[in-house]
Amino acid sequence: MKFKICHQNKSRVRVKCSFLLTLSVREMIQEEAQLQPAIQKIVFYHDERTMAVFVHKDYSMAHALKFLNGLNEDQIIRCLQEPYRKEKTPYAIVSKELSLFVLRRLFLPQPIQYLYTLYLSTKYIEKALQSLVSQDINMEVLDGAAILTAILIGQPKTASSIMFIMGLGDQLNDWTNKKSIADLESSMKDPTKTVWLLDSQGNKLERNAKEVQLNDIIVVSEGKEILFDGVVDAGSAMVNESSLTGEFFPILKQEEDQVFSNTVIESGELSIRVTNTTLNYRIHELMSLMRQSENQKGTQQTKYIALADNLVKYNFLGVILTYLFTGSLRRALSFLLVDFSCALKLSVPISYLTAIKEAVEKEILIKSMDVVEKYNDIDLFVFDKTGTLTVSDPKVYKTVSFDDYETEDVLRMGACLEEHIHHPLAKAVVNEAQEKAIVHDEMHGKLHHIASRGILSTIDGKEVVIGSYLLMTDKKIAISEEQKAVINNYEQQYNLLYLGYNGRLIGLFLIDTPLRPQAAKVIQWLQSKGKEVALLTGDTKERTQNLMNNISVQYLQTEVSPNDKYQFIEEQKRSGKKVMMLGDGLNDSAALSLADIGAVMNDAADICKQTSDLVLSNNQLESLMELAEISHLLDKRIKKNVKQTIAINSGLILLGVFDLLSPSSLSILHNLTTTGIILRSMSGFKR
Repeated sequence: MKFKICHQNKSRVRVKCSFLLTLSVREMIQEEAQLQPAIQKIVFYHDERTMAVFVHKDYSMAHALKFLNGLNEDQIIRCLQEPYRKEKTPYAIVSKELSLFVLRRLFLPQPIQYLYTLYLSTKYIEKALQSLVSQDINMEVLDGAAILTAILIGQPKTASSIMFIMGLGDQLNDWTNKKSIADLESSMKDPTKTVWLLDSQGNKLERNAKEVQLNDIIVVSEGKEILFDGVVDAGSAMVNESSLTGEFFPILKQEEDQVFSNTVIESGELSIRVTNTTLNYRIHELMSLMRQSENQKGTQQTKYIALADNLVKYNFLGVILTYLFTGSLRRALSFLLVDFSCALKLSVPISYLTAIKEAVEKEILIKSMDVVEKYNDIDLFVFDKTGTLTVSDPKVYKTVSFDDYETEDVLRMGACLEEHIHHPLAKAVVNEAQEKAIVHDEMHGKLHHIASRGILSTIDGKEVVIGSYLLMTDKKIAISEEQKAVINNYEQQYNLLYLGYNGRLIGLFLIDTPLRPQAAKVIQWLQSKGKEVALLTGDTKERTQNLMNNISVQYLQTEVSPNDKYQFIEEQKRSGKKVMMLGDGLNDSAALSLADIGAVMNDAADICKQTSDLVLSNNQLESLMELAEISHLLDKRIKKNVKQTIAINSGLILLGVFDLLSPSSLSILHNLTTTGIILRSMSGFKR
């Protein structure tokens, strides 16, 4: 398989392929691209031979060429052997419908064309009558009146042209909605996820989630997300199903119990027989709901569509006045053939979906269309601290050793014990040992996990404990006055993890979660835009103030509970402010749901990601600045659509009123300009 380079620059290479880029081949190439961190996106051209490969800004064209040369030739051949399928595109829709329209005009006898026009018109007239019965004068009434009037005055070709362009617009609108949602759904898939699979001998093998088949047994341990629906084959565990039920109390799951994807095991381990091989099936259900959801109450989108319907009455007023002054039904028909509402009603939803797609390309996942419109109206940004303003994974700032123990010995023992525990502090110790290349073979005896305290075990027959200060007290670990002074010096600034061995404290791990690199910049930017910023955290005042250093916010509350966060947002909303909450954990869930917009980082708990309105998939707070730009460009585009719709359609109406254009020409020009506005709304935003 060969590729001929047609053009390339720093971010893109366009190539001509020696093989046909069928839909099956395109899907295969897209899947492979998702596995490569260097590849931003693939764009395919209409000739089915050409494609362009885009790379992220931190990568070079060498990565794109390596990706192309690495495509599996046998896999491409297998795809080419599959039944031919062609992707539905706006070009294909327009060319097909236009060809059928021309063929009908050229080869169907006039009487049959007339009967066919009458048959098609019944659908539009029926919709118009239904609206009138409901006492609703909207765009359907206007369309039905225009078609019926054209037929009654002996111009069936005009009626046919109107219905052709309207039908074409409906198809393009439907395609855009489906394509935009499909793009969103694709962006939510994570092809890099892996699972532990049991083979026929009972061995655990790590495999890509895409390889899982029906009735396979997967093993999911404490702290991990269940990726597939299934039935428990063995084991028991407490499973958090709040992503499905909204309740955060874990449920005991045992043999033969049903479990669901996108839920999290809080404690225990399960062997699960897979009953649905769709990865993250509950996310797919969420996307299905998005397809069904059309009611965007209180948003600018709804206001513009309502405005479109309200304008219809003025078209009928124009018909009456024109007929009264001119006595010409032909001229009065101009107000039925040309309306201001059609372009608005079709282009606004498409513009919103385009904005969401634009955000996806910036690795910002938006789950509802009204979020984009609401965003620039937010008055107060409320941040959780740990995992949101700070990095999500705690890090060992320093390892302190006591007595005759070296820091390497303390770190080795700590990592040896903590590698079995799914806890952020434990992970920090294990990661520190890995970074320092400290080998920590298992030297301990049986482990005993003490809830909310730590771990108890033995090394060389002597008791070893790692965990909180309370655990040291419970196990009567001796702590000298000198050691207490060290503890007092650090405890206000860091989270402390204690290591006791043979009855003595031998080490401390100073664990910190530093601010994300761009946190200060984003807070200052928000405040420069007139926004207020609040920081609500369960951490202590001393640690929080030390972390924030010279960064000031309008509201700072420490040692708060989940209920405190909820009440704070409730009070701010009651005062008339629009509030956005950024959090990462279960303790933020209530506040996230109450806020006008709830947002989380990609490092947040999966259950929180699914209940939020917005996910910053790249874990970059600067995405808030990108989203503001997208929201601004969306507003700019909609206003431009409104201005052009009024200007163009006013001009067409005048041409019709002064009888400078025939009704048929008027209808075609109106609907073609409407289609043009719709197609432009589908294109990406230009900065």
